[in-house]
Parts: sequence; C-alpha cells; structure tokens
Amino acid sequence: FPVDLRYPRELRQSLSTLMESRIATPSGAQIPLAQVADLRIEGGPAMLTSDNSRLNSWVYIDLKPGTNIGAYVPRAKAAIAKAVNLPGGYTVSWVGQYQVMEQAAKRLELVIPAVILLIALLLYFNFKNWVEVTIILLTLPLSLVGGFWLIYWLNYKLSVAVAVGFIALAGVASEFGVVMLLYLDQALLRRQARDALRTWHDL
Repeated sequence: FPVDLRYPRELRQSLSTLMESRIATPSGAQIPLAQVADLRIEGGPAMLTSDNSRLNSWVYIDLKPGTNIGAYVPRAKAAIAKAVNLPGGYTVSWVGQYQVMEQAAKRLELVIPAVILLIALLLYFNFKNWVEVTIILLTLPLSLVGGFWLIYWLNYKLSVAVAVGFIALAGVASEFGVVMLLYLDQALLRRQARDALRTWHDL
C-alpha cells in the first residue's frame, strides 16, 4: 500500500536533515529514517494537493483579454475529450472563474424569476387589478432591451454585476410604470368627475 508522508518544512528542505530525522520502532527505540528507507530527490508536480480525498494537480489557463470564458471552456472540454484518453481513476474538472460563473448562473436562474414574481405581487397589492399589473410587466422587456443595447455599445461583458444591474433596472422600470399609471388613473377620475369622458374620442 503506497503511503504519502508530508514532513515539516524544516525537515524536508534538506535531504540530509530528513535522513537524520528519527522514527520510533515497535520496541520504542529512536532510529534515523535512513536506516529503514532509501531517500532520494525526484522530479514531480510542483504541488501535491488533495480534493475529496484524491490527489490532484492543477493546470492554470490564462486567457487572452476579450476571450469569453463561457465559450472557451466548452470548446476546451470537447478538445480534451477527443484527444486525451484518461486512465481509470482520473477525472478532469474545471474550476476557478468558470466554476464561479456556473454557480452564479444557477443562482440567477432562481433569483430573476423570483424578482419578477415579487414585482408582480407588489404591483397587484398596489393596484388590485391584474390588467394594470400586466401593462407594467410588459414594459420590462422594452427597458431590458435598452440595457442590452447600452452594454453592446459600451462593449461590456455579461457578468453577475451586470445581471444585478438588470434586476435594478427592472425595479426602476416598474416604478416608472406605476407613476405613469397612477397619473393616468387620476386624470381619468378627474375627467369622469367633470362628466367629460363619454366617448373613445374623449379618452
């Protein structure tokens, strides 16, 4: 059974110091490690770490500025699957910014519908009328289209911060819709009170 040992830094910095380090025998005697083991320096990974109780090694990838990591990783996965035949017990996982991006996307898949539902409920509590709520919700895609145009013109990348900005934009757009509908409702009530709203032309 292979055993991996990691000695303290002050011992592993020098091969001679490591050879002279003492270990205990079953009888309790302290003997140098060199008496029971052949010690030598061999080349290997720059760093040995473990994850989920399995040894792993890291490959760092620096992308060119402007490269979309969300598009790069699927292409890299396909290339590795095509060109590399992994032996049993080996796996490849993609972490770092890509993992953070995937986690954020999963969270946003829950957050964005929840925000829209919350906006709809708050609007209904305010107006008690689903028609006016629907009118305001129909303004949201138009406001978001403007946001996407601005991101395109400024050459920004889609990110979590941008998604949060769109959530805020949806709130502001619905707020403007509420103000406009309240103004229109009050104008209609004033016209009706003066009996000046009898035909579609009057409306």
